[in-house]
Order: sequence, then structure tokens, then C-alpha cells
Amino acid sequence: MPRGIAMLVPLVLSVALSAAGAETQTTVDIVATDASGRALDRLSVVDVVVTEGDVSVPVTELQRVRASGTTDDVQIPPRVVGIFLDEFHVTPGAAADAVRDALLTFVQHTLGPRDLVAVIKPLDSLIDITFTTDKTSAIAEIQSFAPRRGDFAPRTAFERDFIAGTESRIRAARSQIAVSALNALTRAAGQAGTARKTLFVVTEEMPRVGPRRDIPMPGPDGAAAAANRGHVAVYPIDMVTGADATAGRDDSAPSEEEAATQAALTHLATTTSGQVIPRAKVGAGLQQALDEGSDYFVATLASTVSPGDDRLHEIEVTAARAAIHLRARSSYWLPAPLPPPKPPDFGEVAGRSVRRTSPLIETWFGMVQQRSGTTEVSVAWEPASVPPGRGGSRARTPSAPPARVTMSVTALDGARLFDGSLSPSMRATFSAPPGRVLVQLAIEDSSSRVLDHEVRELEIAAYTAKGAINAPEIFRARTVRELKAIRDDPSAAPTTSRRFSRAETLIIRIPVVGEADALPVVQLKTAFGSTLRDLRVTPVDGHDGLYEIELPLTLLASGDYVIDTYASVKGVTLEDRLAFRVTP
Repeated sequence: MPRGIAMLVPLVLSVALSAAGAETQTTVDIVATDASGRALDRLSVVDVVVTEGDVSVPVTELQRVRASGTTDDVQIPPRVVGIFLDEFHVTPGAAADAVRDALLTFVQHTLGPRDLVAVIKPLDSLIDITFTTDKTSAIAEIQSFAPRRGDFAPRTAFERDFIAGTESRIRAARSQIAVSALNALTRAAGQAGTARKTLFVVTEEMPRVGPRRDIPMPGPDGAAAAANRGHVAVYPIDMVTGADATAGRDDSAPSEEEAATQAALTHLATTTSGQVIPRAKVGAGLQQALDEGSDYFVATLASTVSPGDDRLHEIEVTAARAAIHLRARSSYWLPAPLPPPKPPDFGEVAGRSVRRTSPLIETWFGMVQQRSGTTEVSVAWEPASVPPGRGGSRARTPSAPPARVTMSVTALDGARLFDGSLSPSMRATFSAPPGRVLVQLAIEDSSSRVLDHEVRELEIAAYTAKGAINAPEIFRARTVRELKAIRDDPSAAPTTSRRFSRAETLIIRIPVVGEADALPVVQLKTAFGSTLRDLRVTPVDGHDGLYEIELPLTLLASGDYVIDTYASVKGVTLEDRLAFRVTP
């Protein structure tokens, strides 16, 4: 494949109204080859036929894109590569060792110094997946790849404590954890730049999970949808076909389970414009996938949907000539346009309620009244997340995700209580007198471009000797390392979410104002009020009035729950309720 840079075309998932008619433009990446499988250097709009159902979708423009992991030209987009190693569902042996060695060679010697890479296993932290040019962590992850399909013995404290029970329960938990990790890596890859991304999947099972009641269940279809939203091409490595001779299996007659896995992996690849890589040719397959992520075409489509409905639209891309073979994803995304951000008109704070909630972020405010008469206010935020298929205003996010917020807090008398910027992992704290304060948030992307604003009024309560239970802080963790980091840092930033996976463990800190007569009583209940059990409460060392509970969610069924807290301060009983949802 030619290595020269002929043209740079930024691939941006944007929505623009056409001047002629009310059409909406979006883009689809296409891999074009000739009859012998060689990449094409030229392609015309007349060569590409796109249909959405029975309707033809016009191709208004076709451009060639070249990416590179070696050039020093910062205008050339780097290649983005993700690798998912499903240890739970890969059989140990010579086949797995060969794939591991091929991936090591690929990362060490094929990827360039500007290529971005991330390697994830099922039990790795999914909170902060980072694509980086530093190959050290990726190499270490691949070297430690330890397949364990069929081996249900726990290898970590997390598994011993939170993935236990019968073999069927362990299988179900492992499937949910693995698919959640695949979905998280796909979403993270989709946010790592605007060009075509490449995702390799190493697994022997691809569980399909349907919805339970009204709660969406994570599955490979969710990964495919996230891949098509973020221009990620998925390349599964076929670990099933071509079994070792020592296994005594007939390659020509795969089992029903193997056939289902092959079909699921093929579907995941073809719907995202990737390909299944044969295990026997894994080295060449990795190189070809990287080449396809380095040299491809982008077709600009003029959809009849206007101005954008924030949905994936199923399409079929075919070639107008028999000598050309085109491979494209099976759907394109039309994000709903956001109104241009405007500085809010605050007007007079006194005498009227001022509030504007942004759909781009979720915020948390915690307050602890001090004996001095002031209140310590803590603030944390996270990018808004939407369960698949729920839609709504929170799904209308810009192509660049929020990276930080600039916060200004003002008292009624005009005194400035706080000015500063926060990343999602930071907590801001300021002191405020009793009364109302105005909180103004400017939401920015990584390039400091303002995406939206949020405005809130907070009512600051005065200290009372009767005591109070303040807003609880929730922390989520998947690994033992994350749990330890939270335990060791009482000032860590809490999550704003109230929706958690069964693969997570929650640490909940409950501030109680006043001298408590005894430890608070904390009960886990169903959404209907039935008590399931009392939760163990421990004081947080060095923090008077701060109590902590640890709640692993793996043994809870999916559904809604509440945590009721009862504290006695000088004979007065205080109550607080926290509602949350558990998903698979």
C-alpha cells in the first residue's frame, strides 16, 4: 500500500443543513478494494451506491483519507488501536499463546510512535480508559494475558469476594463483565479522535443478552452501535475455527455454540466495516486492519432526515461496478444539533429562581454545616451518560465530550466564593454563609471550547444543634486497586451517577452533623420498602461524623433499591434515603 500522504481529510461527525433543500449531511468511512483484494487509490461518487431501506441516499462528496503513526506532521491524524483480551472466554494453550505473541509483535514493532493504543481485560478498570502513545502498559497487558475459559477458580480478591456461587452464576457474571468491558473500550475508542479507529477482539464466546424488564442489558449489539457512532471498525480474531489437533475436534463440523460465536463475531465485524481475522493468519490480519485504518475513503451522505434525530440509521453500501468491492458500516448516526452556547442572562439573583441544567453533565453537591456558622460545600461532576435506547435530551451530546468545567460561585451580596476549573476526577470545596448562592458552570471540551452552560441556585442551611444527615457520597470501583484507592482517600471525588453495574462495588460515605449517640443504622431495602439487610457501618478515621459502608452489587438482582440511614443525635432521630439502580 502506498505510504505517501496524498491528502488529509478530517473525518468529523457533524450535522450541517444543505443550502439546497432541508437535507442533513453526515459521513461514512469506506474500505475499497479491487477484485484481488488490493486497496484502491481512486474512487468516485458514481462508484458508491447507498440505500436506506428502499430510499437512495445521495453521495455528495467522496474523499480519500490517509492516517499515519510515523509522520511528524501533526496535521496527519494518528491511528487509534484498541485491543480487548477476554481472558474469561479464551482457552489456554498453543492457540492463545500464538495470538498473544502476534499481538506483542504488532504493538512493539508495527505500531508507530504516534499511534494511540489501549489494551483492556475484563477485570481492568473501565472508569478511565486511556489511549496513549506510550506502549509500555499495552505490552505489559498483553504479556500478562492469562486465558482461563473453563477455569472458575478465583485468582483475585475481587473474584473471591464478589464473583462467587455456582458455576452458572459465575458464567453469567463473567459474561456481563466481559461484554461491559468490550462496550466501554468501544465507546472510549469512539471518543479518541474523529478518524477511523481499529478495535481487535480476542474471545471465543460472544454472549447475546436481551433486555430484562425495562432495563437495557449490555451486549455485542451495544458495542456495534457504539462503534458505528464513533467510526470504530471491529476486527475479531477467530479463536474457534481451526481447533488444535490435540483437541480431537472436526474443524468442518463446529459445535452449535461455536457456530453461534462465529456468527456473532462475523456480525459484529461486518456491521462495523471490519473483518474476522483467521487465527492462522493473525499477523497478516493485524497488519491489514492497520492499513485499512491508515488509508480509506469518506463518503458524505445527504440524508432526508433533518435536522438530525440522534439515531442510528440502517444503510447498505454497494459498488456500482463489479470490479470494485466496498466494505462500509451498516449504519450512520445523525446527532441532533445543539443550540450555540450563550452566556445565561442571570439578571437579579434575589427575588427569583435562576436555574439552567445542561444535558451534557451530571453534577453532585454535598454540604456539611460547621459549628462556625458556615457550610462546607463540595462539588463534583461527570459527563452525562444515557442508557442505550433511552434517547432524550441527554443523548444530544456534541462530537467532542466535556473535559472540564469552569465554576464560579457568588453569594447574594456579590462576594465571590469560588473560581476555578475542575476535571471529572476532581472535587471542589468552598465555604458559604447561610442563604442562597449562585453556581455558574461553563462546560468545555479538551480544547477549551465552551459547549454549554449550567446555572444553579443552592440554599445553604445554617448549622443547627439538632444535627442533620448530609448528602451521601457514592464511590464506585471494579477492582481491588480502585477500592483501596478510595479507602485511602477520604477527599476523593464521588460519582454523580445513581445507576451501577452488578460488577461494581460501592463505597458510600454518610456525613452526620452533630454528636451522634451511636453508630448510624443503615438498611438496604427494595424500592417497595422491604428490608433486605442491615449494612455494616464504620467511622472514617480522622473525620468526625463521617461514616462509611461498603456494598458489593454482584449478589443483587437488577432493579431499583434504596438505602435508609437512621442516626440519633442528642436523642433526636434523623433519617435519610438514597435511591439507586443496579444493572447487569
